[in-house]
Amino acid sequence: MDTLVGRRVAQGDLPAVVRREVQRRRRALVERSRGRVLDLDDPAAVALLAAAMSDPDPETGGAYDTILDTGQLMAWPDLHAVVAGLGRLLADDGDLFVLEAVNRPGVVGLVASSVGSHLPQTRGRHLSRDVVATLRSVGLCVADLERFTIPTSVWPLRRWVQARVVRIRGQVDPGLGPEPR
Repeated sequence: MDTLVGRRVAQGDLPAVVRREVQRRRRALVERSRGRVLDLDDPAAVALLAAAMSDPDPETGGAYDTILDTGQLMAWPDLHAVVAGLGRLLADDGDLFVLEAVNRPGVVGLVASSVGSHLPQTRGRHLSRDVVATLRSVGLCVADLERFTIPTSVWPLRRWVQARVVRIRGQVDPGLGPEPR
């Protein structure tokens, strides 16, 4: 598999408390969806997203009114490239709903993600990245943001963000922002 391409993250191997909360929040996001929807839980969306990542002007560019991400970004090694691809697929007045596990900032977060990456429930997931900063780095606007904690013994899966991300009409050029350090 190409190093830029993620794999679909199976929610079944998450701890039950995490899975229940993600599913509850996902149902609410699905209810808020409108128009043409790209659901990253659908395996067919992976190929479409991979094409948008490599083609700055994909045929489906700007075609989706709603893009749903419920824990799928953590499977992609190159978060900046995948977020830029999502920006290309999002319609000018579309909503990108993001629900992702995030890490603690700083040295504590680095150590926790390093040790935590060896746990079976987190293996293959990239949890040590700043998802919100990456969304902003490609020129998207985080319109609504909620940070929350899920009480689980698998500490790398405790901290999450839920965001509604939009394009600022006429001011966004997805994928051309600087790559985060």
